[in-house]
Amino acid sequence: MKRKEEAQIKEDQPMPSPTMPRLLTLEQVLELTTISRSTWYRGVKARVYPQAVKISARRRAWREDQIARLVA
Repeated sequence: MKRKEEAQIKEDQPMPSPTMPRLLTLEQVLELTTISRSTWYRGVKARVYPQAVKISARRRAWREDQIARLVA
C-alpha cells in the first residue's frame, strides 16, 4: 500500500522542464548588473529592464537568460 501511495505522489508532482529558465532574486540581479535597487526598479517600471516573474503574492524573480542578455 505504501508504494502505491508514493507512486501516486510522484505522479501528481510536475516534472521540471530541462528548458525552464533559472530564476534570480533581486539581490542576485543587482550583484550581476551593479545597479542600485532604486535604479533597477525605475528601469523595470520604464520597461528598460526585464519585468519580474511573480512567484507568490510577495515574491518576484527575474529570468536568468534575460539578465544575461542585459549584462552581455
